[in-house]
Amino acid sequence: MMKLTLIVLLSRFLLQTATGLLALNQWMKEYAATEGIGYLGYYSAIVNDQHGLKAEFSDVDVHPNAAGYIIMARLVADAIARLKLRPPKKSPQTPMRSSLYL
Repeated sequence: MMKLTLIVLLSRFLLQTATGLLALNQWMKEYAATEGIGYLGYYSAIVNDQHGLKAEFSDVDVHPNAAGYIIMARLVADAIARLKLRPPKKSPQTPMRSSLYL
């Protein structure tokens, strides 16, 4: 629970700027790799040149609109489909985990 709390606190602090958001995304990706857990980033699919959301994916430049959530849902569906196609990795020392990086 402490890790989740830390992530939430970092998120609130870092999401104030585009640079902070990029830093948070990088940190989450590295954390997922270190912990052997999956990570799916939406940012690159919906971001504009000014590091905000593309106009077609947001009505307020911060939160996704219906079109933005459709893109995100497609990314999740594609990631799940790829994980289902991949044979599971089994190790006697560690529990089975899958990793996904986009």
